[in-house]
Amino acid sequence: MVMLVAMLAACALLGGGRSLAAAATGVAGADPPPGAHLAGTPGGLRMQFVAPVESPFVVLEFWQDGRVASLPARIDPTDPQAVIAAMRHGAGRPGQAWVRYRVLTGDGHVVGGRYTVQVGTGGPGVAPPAQLTSAGGAWLTGVGRGLVLAGLVIALGLVVLRWVVAGPDWQAGGVVAPGRADESEGFRGRTLSALTRGAGTWWAAWWSALAAWLIGAVLIGIGVCWWLGVGASGLGTLLAHTRTGHAVDLLVAIVAVTALVALLLGRRTDADRPDVSLGWGVALGVGAAAGLMVMSWQGHASDGTDVSINIAADAIHAIATAAWIGGLVGLLVLVVGPAQDLPTDDRVRLLAGAVVRFSSLAIAAVSVLVITGTYRALAELSSLSQLVTTGYGIALTVKLAIFAVMLVAGGYSRTVLHPRLERTALGLDADERGASRALRASLRAELVLAASLMVAVAVLVAMTPPG
Repeated sequence: MVMLVAMLAACALLGGGRSLAAAATGVAGADPPPGAHLAGTPGGLRMQFVAPVESPFVVLEFWQDGRVASLPARIDPTDPQAVIAAMRHGAGRPGQAWVRYRVLTGDGHVVGGRYTVQVGTGGPGVAPPAQLTSAGGAWLTGVGRGLVLAGLVIALGLVVLRWVVAGPDWQAGGVVAPGRADESEGFRGRTLSALTRGAGTWWAAWWSALAAWLIGAVLIGIGVCWWLGVGASGLGTLLAHTRTGHAVDLLVAIVAVTALVALLLGRRTDADRPDVSLGWGVALGVGAAAGLMVMSWQGHASDGTDVSINIAADAIHAIATAAWIGGLVGLLVLVVGPAQDLPTDDRVRLLAGAVVRFSSLAIAAVSVLVITGTYRALAELSSLSQLVTTGYGIALTVKLAIFAVMLVAGGYSRTVLHPRLERTALGLDADERGASRALRASLRAELVLAASLMVAVAVLVAMTPPG
């Protein structure tokens, strides 16, 4: 549980920190450009952004003499990633002028700032009021995104581990040495109390993940309004008329339904049993899977071309991440921890069956991650050089490096520790304590790497891709 809390906190804080940089990025071009020396007042303003722009909250202004000399801005009808503004009749005089802008992009980033241009040969002008965006709001939005992402991944992974690995392992009687009596009924009876106690810890972890998901969704809504500088008065418009607001609505609605399902399951006498019906597992897991799909629909995958394919690939990538990383959390809290209270034979029998099943799940998840991750990286980067020349690319490179280390750690577990545990269960290796200790140490190391990977993902979500 301590590691779970640390993972949630790290994702939140690092995601918030990187969101501070997002407000200053995301501009693809401007007319007039920053620092331009104009012969006369421009006929209009135009700014190009790296992602489609939401229609509410659009600001693009030309300031001279301490007042706005341009008409209200609007999205270019020929390009959803551009904002235009015409000049007022008779506006402009020689001197310094400012262009001030602020937009909310479809992937949930606020892009804002101001710059100066020189009109003719006039002298200094009067600067516009303060910036339209808030660094505090950027940080709060990033915290929210990090919490939602970590909460969804862990919530879904815990469900997958319980119903796909731990429950079937218990029902099958674990790994039994050839020639020995199966005795599955007796094994299930002897291990039931330990796994039931483990289910209590599992529920605590699951509810913690759900709380992080809900709190994060609320923080996203509040943070984006603060980031936009519109305060609470803009929350209704955000929730009703923007993709980000609709995503917040859906995340809150889904978490409410998922919590209701959990409360209904908690009323049953068999809620903590390893063999609780698969239907309940599906009911608990579908909400988290839907939440990950919402995050993909609202995030970077919604930009650019082939939107449907990108959103689907991103959602599948997130679900595979949940099965692997969230599954590691579940394996530790539901199986490995409670198994330490069991007699030696039962402990090894249970652990060997669980790790064999989880290894198969992890291999499938990693295969999906490699395929979908490669596709998404190619969609976000226009050249491989951006991996080392852009902030987003560097963050992606760090993520890939951590992923590679996790593959090495997982490969070691798969090829060395898991066969060792199986040999012990089959009576071919008498060092049971050494195998169990090695498994626990390996799981903790993989969870530290998984927490680092989740932090890297939270940073990526908070940044604007170079395109």
